[in-house]
Amino acid sequence: MSDAAFADLVPIAEAAGAPIVASHSNARAKCRNQRNLTDDQLRAIARTGGIAGLNFHAKFIASRRATIDDLVRHALHMVGVAGIDHVAIGSDFDGATPAGGLEDASRLPDLARALGAAGLSQADVRKIFSENALRVLGWKGRGGTGR
Repeated sequence: MSDAAFADLVPIAEAAGAPIVASHSNARAKCRNQRNLTDDQLRAIARTGGIAGLNFHAKFIASRRATIDDLVRHALHMVGVAGIDHVAIGSDFDGATPAGGLEDASRLPDLARALGAAGLSQADVRKIFSENALRVLGWKGRGGTGR
């Protein structure tokens, strides 16, 4: 979504009490790609209770050969701006060129370990990997809070 469309969406979401979900976006502060979110957009997502999903597509992670470590930098920045409750996994394995070390879903444990090594707790990693998205999607299963 363009920056202008995002700006139009924010007051609508806030008025409706609806969370904004940017399912496949990273931090523009870490990679200057129009697809990535600005810090103001990340704060708006947090205000609505929404989530921004980390995108594994290399060109949204770094201008050079992207790696898991580059994606971790995006995650840490997004958590720092929006808060741990507003970052999720967006992946994008279908048709994208993933960052080195994230070639397929079998590499997700490597990402979890890298997030932990960067200082996130196991509880924080669980939030990013599933709990935040399940909360926003309204899952009401065992342990889910739903809406």
